[in-house]
Amino acid sequence: MGLFKAEAIVIKTRDFGEADRIITYYNDQHGKREAVAKGARRPRSRLVGATQIFNHVNLLLFSGKNLDTVSQAEIQNSFRPLREDLTLMAYAAYLCELVDSAVEPDDPHPGLTDLLLSSLIRLATAADPRVIQIAFEARLL
Repeated sequence: MGLFKAEAIVIKTRDFGEADRIITYYNDQHGKREAVAKGARRPRSRLVGATQIFNHVNLLLFSGKNLDTVSQAEIQNSFRPLREDLTLMAYAAYLCELVDSAVEPDDPHPGLTDLLLSSLIRLATAADPRVIQIAFEARLL
């Protein structure tokens, strides 16, 4: 596949090696995929902010055998309120975990990115996050 672009939501991250980070992202075109962001844990890296969980990002990726490699990343929406409130963070992490467990790798589901994105937007501004959670679960099923 070579070099490709993806508008995606970061649904999971984990540390890899001394300075790298592996992100699991989801988008409607490619489904759930994993990519390594080289040097993303270094304080001066340009990928530090873009590889955080819940981010809606534009990625430039290079396809590899097992993992993609993040070449560039641009944040569209960072969902900062979700990281500042522990309750909202728990709800957002739950939604991302549902997507991660419900979708197989490289299995695209049209509309799921929009559902997750709109749910995260509503979660950041909602008075009752439980309603957003129930609506998301119903639509995901």
